[in-house]
Amino acid sequence: NIPHVSRGLLPRAATPSVSVRTVIVLLGAVSASLAQTPVTSTWNRTNSSWNVRANWDILGGSDPYPDDNASFIYHVVLPANIGTKYTCTVNTGDTDLQSLVVDADAKLLLNSTDFRPGVIDNAGVIELATDKLYISRPFFNDGEIRFDTDNSSETILLQGQDITIAGTGKLTFPRTSSNTRTHNLNLNGQVLVNELQHTISGGPGYIANLAQRTYLGVINRGTIRADQAGKTLELDGWNDLMDIRNDGLMSAESGGILEFNQVGELINTGVISCAAGSDLYLEDTTTAIGGTLNVDGRLRVRNGDLTLTGGGGGDGELRVESFSVTFAAGNTGEFGSINHTGNSLIVENGATATVRTLLSYNFTDETRL
Repeated sequence: NIPHVSRGLLPRAATPSVSVRTVIVLLGAVSASLAQTPVTSTWNRTNSSWNVRANWDILGGSDPYPDDNASFIYHVVLPANIGTKYTCTVNTGDTDLQSLVVDADAKLLLNSTDFRPGVIDNAGVIELATDKLYISRPFFNDGEIRFDTDNSSETILLQGQDITIAGTGKLTFPRTSSNTRTHNLNLNGQVLVNELQHTISGGPGYIANLAQRTYLGVINRGTIRADQAGKTLELDGWNDLMDIRNDGLMSAESGGILEFNQVGELINTGVISCAAGSDLYLEDTTTAIGGTLNVDGRLRVRNGDLTLTGGGGGDGELRVESFSVTFAAGNTGEFGSINHTGNSLIVENGATATVRTLLSYNFTDETRL
């Protein structure tokens, strides 16, 4: 089991204090070499570049900007006490830190960089414009971490250990002009835990296990929501190797498309929902869905068998384009319509399948009704 993360691990004040910085230094420097000197660097400008030495109150030796090296390791603070909203832009190539605090006034724009921030405590905005953001430690997000709005390839990559995102903020896949997989959250064989009160939303976006190993890859205790009209937020299990567990809310809203593609098992103890005008896709996925399933839009099942073991209902459509759907004993599934062109539609003894308006069924020599 992945434990819940306590907010108290990484305190943050609106105006960073010595105690805050000391805690961050201690957290970030555990694995640092004793030969390296910890340096806490605080931003002292409004809109400007990370790369300018004069924009920092303290740097180690002749370092031009914060970046871990053989002599110094860095704990960076973008403070809230400058008095106005501002943007700090990173154009450094590779950047490594021990920890990063981004307060509410600050926006950190990652432009032309592979950025490894260590421990993250974010209350502002971190925007990924190009290349990669490496997440190697659990982090707190009370602000927003987001991709930009162009179609260039950008990746948030989990690295080295299972990652828990805690806080009241959001990780956003903004609307772009295409619906291709250019904005990626690569789990890289690690477990992603989306904690209570935290939201992952938007589209187009791609959350995938690209390490090709069998495991429970996503645990959602908060909210995962596809909410951009006509755009897909896809969770890809990569040849059925990754399972997903939902203990919170996973939804398609505002015309968005939430897709589960090649997922091993979709384990639901929470709520999976699809609002009117939105779509929930199960593609190349054979699974049972328990918990609560509410469909007021369209649930499309293609190239995989679906077994409904929980409850729920709605006015939407169950569209089965291949394989079979089973209403398991004890299930009380309810749909506005069922459009079935697959193999079997099975209602087991003790189950109830309610169709409010229309049942359309393609009878074949394999029909079980």
